[in-house]
Amino acid sequence: MNRLNASLLWLSLVLSPVSGWASCECGDDYCVGDVRYDTALKEKKSRLGKSGYTTELISLLDRADACYAAISLAPDGFSIMTVSADKTVLILEWTKDNARIASEQFASGSLSRYFVFNVRKAFSCCGSVRAEDRPDWDGDLSLNRGQAIDCTQNSGSACK
Repeated sequence: MNRLNASLLWLSLVLSPVSGWASCECGDDYCVGDVRYDTALKEKKSRLGKSGYTTELISLLDRADACYAAISLAPDGFSIMTVSADKTVLILEWTKDNARIASEQFASGSLSRYFVFNVRKAFSCCGSVRAEDRPDWDGDLSLNRGQAIDCTQNSGSACK
């Protein structure tokens, strides 16, 4: 009888999720509440800060869904989306020079809008609303505006 109990105990430990890790139907990386999320977010923010990105840019990561995959799959950089007066969209790597140029073009009227973001389309963790079904989805730009800085209404360091 003791051997049977020991075998059942071992089997239950092997088949159960690791203590503290979230478990959901989408896989551990996509579960909100996974214990790896906070560490992954902190490490990514640290790497980006050491790469010279501003606090304003790095804080965009806080707008993402709170699962490990949303952070681990996010780019290690940022982008600028410019929208010209004729609605032409251009995506550029965020650099201080590109931000300055976009700011100057907006001031001169050659750009109607411009945005800075880490991810253009919101990542959906398990159980989250799809990016396109969220209230901040801009179908014309294919952009979740809630995860972007609208530089036409912001004079922060990310926009100039």
